[in-house]
Amino acid sequence: LPDDDYGTLAGRLEILSGDLLVRALDERPPYVEQDEALVTYAHKIEAADRALDPARPAAELERTVRALRPHIGARIAAPGGDFLGVIAARVAGDEIAPGRVQATGGRLLLGTAAGALELTEIRPPGARPMAAADWLRGRPDERLTDFAV
Repeated sequence: LPDDDYGTLAGRLEILSGDLLVRALDERPPYVEQDEALVTYAHKIEAADRALDPARPAAELERTVRALRPHIGARIAAPGGDFLGVIAARVAGDEIAPGRVQATGGRLLLGTAAGALELTEIRPPGARPMAAADWLRGRPDERLTDFAV
């Protein structure tokens, strides 16, 4: 679904795969050898895979955030060598410079190659996850509300 993340999708796939396994055991379909040319391998998710690259479009970054939620989460490099965790985000209609993180009208935006990504739920360095709007109302460190990635 358009708003699925790893957590919601995994639950549905768990049920579906169990049903398919029982069906395969009951029906015993004929064995078909896998074509080696079609084999794929999913590499382990590493720290670099979690980084939101502003050179990519906002829609693609929003999907990355959903794919990494809730288990490990996405993040952006923040000043001072810290990371700002991104728990939830959505594509915004705003236009800001690619690679710029900016607080605008009570929202926290990341400029991308195509549009802006609104960071709706974040994990500030050393803090718990929270709505970005709540964090902004709490007067966060200005170095984390207007900087270049």
